Amino acid sequence: MSMDKKNIRIEHPLATRSANIAWSMIGTVAGLQKWMADEIAEEDCTLVFKWGEEWSGQDVRKARVVERNKPNYVRMQWEEDEGKDCFLELFIEQSDLTGQLHLTIVDCCDPEDEDSLMSYWDDCLKRLHQVSGM
Repeated sequence: MSMDKKNIRIEHPLATRSANIAWSMIGTVAGLQKWMADEIAEEDCTLVFKWGEEWSGQDVRKARVVERNKPNYVRMQWEEDEGKDCFLELFIEQSDLTGQLHLTIVDCCDPEDEDSLMSYWDDCLKRLHQVSGM
């Protein structure tokens, strides 16, 4: 018997004031591929994420793009969550006070997978900083 999925929310300050640069990293396949997976392909409105090498048991997951609102918001739903109220959302917000941009990630997982999902996003955000300086 599976439990309900749990939403997690991560807010990450970005070291850029350019919404266009930030959007290029979250709103495009080429940008996402630089920090979220080893390879990402887009087929119609579905993104195919691949981690690892084909010869060593590649992990492949598909996500349908539910909404894409340039320049600041992408909402996807993993194939296995179809029909559930469970989404992956990436959005860029700007502080009215400082002008600082933040990337907010909202994802969901089974409660027992929360630590590994947080670790995954931590690694992704480190890669995002390494490849883009953000």
